[in-house]
Amino acid sequence: MRSKNIIFSIDISDIQNVAEQELERSLTQEEIELVKETALSDDYFGWYDGIVRIFQRLQLT
Repeated sequence: MRSKNIIFSIDISDIQNVAEQELERSLTQEEIELVKETALSDDYFGWYDGIVRIFQRLQLT
């Protein structure tokens, strides 16, 4: 079953908030594009494993 309902998303303001807390500055547009490209090309967010952990916590396994 395919659905277009979004459960989790990250936007530019989320990235900027993390940059301001961790780097103590805002990212430039070029840096944002680099972060965006990297996030889309690699599995940095581990969404699959996160869903499995939710299944385990809810004892769905």
